[in-house]
Amino acid sequence: MIAARVVQAVGGALLTPASLAMVLPQFPLARRGTAIGMWGAMGALGAAFGPSVGAILIEASGWRLIFLINVPLSVIVVVAARRLVPETRGETVTGRLDVVGVPVGVAGVALVMWGIVRSEGAGWADATVLLPIVIGLALIPFVVWRSAHHPSPLLDLSLFAQRSFSVAVAAVWVYALAFTAGFLLNSFMLQRLWGMSVLATGFALTPGPIVAAATSTLFGGLADRIGHRWLVAIGSLLTSLSYLWILALMTEEQQYLLVFLPANLALGIGVGATVAGLQSAAMSEIDSHQFASANATTRTIQQIGYAIGIAVVLTLVADLNLAGFRAGYTWVAVCFFISAVVMAVAYPPGSAATRQART
Repeated sequence: MIAARVVQAVGGALLTPASLAMVLPQFPLARRGTAIGMWGAMGALGAAFGPSVGAILIEASGWRLIFLINVPLSVIVVVAARRLVPETRGETVTGRLDVVGVPVGVAGVALVMWGIVRSEGAGWADATVLLPIVIGLALIPFVVWRSAHHPSPLLDLSLFAQRSFSVAVAAVWVYALAFTAGFLLNSFMLQRLWGMSVLATGFALTPGPIVAAATSTLFGGLADRIGHRWLVAIGSLLTSLSYLWILALMTEEQQYLLVFLPANLALGIGVGATVAGLQSAAMSEIDSHQFASANATTRTIQQIGYAIGIAVVLTLVADLNLAGFRAGYTWVAVCFFISAVVMAVAYPPGSAATRQART
């Protein structure tokens, strides 16, 4: 299973940057937020129906079916893409890969994650905790240096000269520390703390992503008109408040309607304003020939945030008790709040089209 998941990760790394890079050239700058909002809405629909459909499949036939169902869906996508999606290529792209920088970057993140996960059992003072974290962090300057000198770097550092990109990516990274970890925490709480079944948990998680899918395109169009700064900042703040609501009212007794459902609905609105909004904020002033590399760079930093955030939350809730869940929800709420502050303080005001007109 681990080997298969690695292959799945490689497929995701190929798919995600390319998908948005194929979409954006079809839209002018003034409608880029709307396009990314629609793109994000489709992802939110997947997140909405994934848990409930997965729960039904597990109840019907066991866990293996949740992997098998992806095979016919993938075949449909391959056939449809070949027939309907036009090919696009970057004129200056060589297709080379940094065979040193990429594995060193992956190793650095893996070492930090390993140290964090080990800390729960061994304690922060243990050498098996501190040494991997220190080595992993020490590899970061090398990856940055390598990216600055390699023709096909892991990170395209030239993109960070654009203020809108660099600030949005910083907000994306902090946001990612909480995003996937928060959904994992919710699933754990519903099943392990409140004792809900897999099927009930799947349906309980569904309302938030449905709201996110319904609002993502709306917020994308709004960002095209007024800009991303306050829209994404308020959305991130709302996601933080949704987790603070759970933190403040959560007990060991199941309180879905009073505690979780309102937070889940508010989370859906916040996610609708932020997931595609952050991506759109990062891409708002990027030239078309850099769409794929900009998206790939954003996604790389985002995935690092996801990985570290999950490692932290798994460490905090290792005992699956109320105190652990409160620590996990505190981590998630604080990260979302910091992301909101980064966007509110540092992101340039106005829409991308307005800023371009000024220059």
